[in-house]
Amino acid sequence: MPSTPTSSSNPTRYNLATRPGVYANPIEGASLVHHGSYYYLFVSVDYCCNPDPATDNYKEAVGRSTSPHGPFTDQAGTSMMNGGGTVLLQSDTEWSGTGGATAYIDPNTGESLLVFHALHLTENGAMYMWVKDLTWANDWPSIAQ
Repeated sequence: MPSTPTSSSNPTRYNLATRPGVYANPIEGASLVHHGSYYYLFVSVDYCCNPDPATDNYKEAVGRSTSPHGPFTDQAGTSMMNGGGTVLLQSDTEWSGTGGATAYIDPNTGESLLVFHALHLTENGAMYMWVKDLTWANDWPSIAQ
């Protein structure tokens, strides 16, 4: 695939995450936020929205770095360029296709949010949008319950 710069003033391309060994390298929907001493890369990985939503394995994962250019690693220290990513959201018996998220941190209040979609399995895969609070412990985000 040809490389295209994000701007004419900075033609450098930064590879941040990939899913080596997983068919079609299913990774998308990235968002990048800065919190404390780290940059956090949120990505959606694997497969969503199959004809049978119960077969979806879509999930939301995160890694962090001291630079917005990476390298990003998960809580176990695995690089996101090697398939790493700490899973924040994943399917269960009621919800599938959890991902497609955007992380947001309010610059004035510090409120941290994650907006994402999920398919309700008990409603034939009806699509829902969610907003959940992110909490931070030991410099890692988690979904507030």
